[in-house]
Amino acid sequence: MRSTILAIGAAAFFAMPATAQVFPDPTSTSVNDSANMIDAETEARLVDALEDLERRRGTEMTIATLSSVQFYANDTEVADYTTQLFNNWGVGDPDEGDGILMLIFRDDNELRLELGTGYVDSYTAEARDVVNDVILPAFRDGDFSKGIEAGTTATIDTIALPFKGMGTAAPAPSGKGGNALWYILGGIGAAIAGLVGLNRRRAAKLAATPCPSCCNTGLTKAYTVLTEATLEAEGSAETRTTCPHCGWSEAEPRTLSKLKPDEKPEFSGGKADGKGATGKW
Repeated sequence: MRSTILAIGAAAFFAMPATAQVFPDPTSTSVNDSANMIDAETEARLVDALEDLERRRGTEMTIATLSSVQFYANDTEVADYTTQLFNNWGVGDPDEGDGILMLIFRDDNELRLELGTGYVDSYTAEARDVVNDVILPAFRDGDFSKGIEAGTTATIDTIALPFKGMGTAAPAPSGKGGNALWYILGGIGAAIAGLVGLNRRRAAKLAATPCPSCCNTGLTKAYTVLTEATLEAEGSAETRTTCPHCGWSEAEPRTLSKLKPDEKPEFSGGKADGKGATGKW
């Protein structure tokens, strides 16, 4: 009897589909950083930019980072899985097909920029330029926050806004975007350089401040999330200043607000049919 039961159980197991995709629920309609690839300050700027895009232009663009293709996509190609996740979430307006999803698999060094059904094929060239010319160089340098932020800005400027400005399903400029893309990329680079410069000046000012304990200079500051906020409880974080010479440190605690049930993210029901660009680093 036992051997019969085991045989039946084994047959049922091997009769299951060999591949089964896992589609995580979105935590936001803007940034879903499940793989912890984006620093807190960059994430805050991304949320502001994407919420502004939706508020002013009605375009839903979302960013998602996941850990492993093996866990989520199984044997499915990243491009196919991204299309399926896009449709599972329903990113963008269902009539205009204007949604955009940037999906990054951290452990597999692969990303996909997926466009909704409303974008004609010529927008694929724009997506390819964003992936290859903006995102991948920063990723290869190990700066994921920079690559994601620059890629988001470039996607908004070269895809989302031109699409809305020209009307539904309007074609993108022919070719690879010509000089206009390079002007835009230059502006993005200047903005990022300004932010980097500001952060460096702040760090230099802090480093020049004497330690309250040993009076040596070289203080550093780091932001850390200690506990994530949930629906039931507040989270906690801290900004800690540390002296590398004597080990003195001082933490400034922060409270992260509870998640609210009425803030459950919901997209508008848009679909994708495989347009976009994939890249590896």
